[in-house]
Amino acid sequence: MIIKLSFPMGPDVLVIATPISPSQSSINVATYVRIVAMSIAGYDYLITLPFEYQLYKLTRRVSSGLILFILIRYLSVVLVITSNVGFFYPHFTPQSCANYLYVNPVLRETQMMVSQAILGILTYGISLRNVWVGRTISLAYLATIGFQWACYLLYRYPEMISTSASGQGNCLIENSHPKSFISAGSMYLVAMMYDCLILLIATHYLLKMKIAGMSTTSKLWKV
Repeated sequence: MIIKLSFPMGPDVLVIATPISPSQSSINVATYVRIVAMSIAGYDYLITLPFEYQLYKLTRRVSSGLILFILIRYLSVVLVITSNVGFFYPHFTPQSCANYLYVNPVLRETQMMVSQAILGILTYGISLRNVWVGRTISLAYLATIGFQWACYLLYRYPEMISTSASGQGNCLIENSHPKSFISAGSMYLVAMMYDCLILLIATHYLLKMKIAGMSTTSKLWKV
């Protein structure tokens, strides 16, 4: 079964839903890795619930820090679930796989935006709100998330792994274009460049502060 699908953020693609027999060993490895990752994420979530409750209990007002905490925590939970739906759910049709196309990329990029915003805000605070540091981080952040959105949304296409004659199967999302710089690899490279910039700025100011006792530690608590 071959279906032509059109997407606003990329070229028309063909979804091929024919029975195939992928390597069983590669499927087993991917399955075990995902199960282990979900187990670790679930365990981490459960053991930190008491701390989360105490945080809410002690919080007097809603702050930007609390909002960012809730976003990064629960976006990660939703992402872990949705990113595994396509892999484990075996009854996708070509059309439902196409509808699933942008769900995981949008959630993943939103989570990355929140995570990078948290790093930028903390580093800005460590610099004692230096104006030029704030401008540098802001420009780097906007450039990074812009490129990441392009990588997540362009040249996406659904790939079904079907092992039944009905044409139903698992739905995987691929990002590939042989002649384009916009790819998953370049997206992660740009993200690492942003992280390195944040790390260098934070390290510079932490060394500059020469943290040695409570007097300088108290400055960090005020951040």
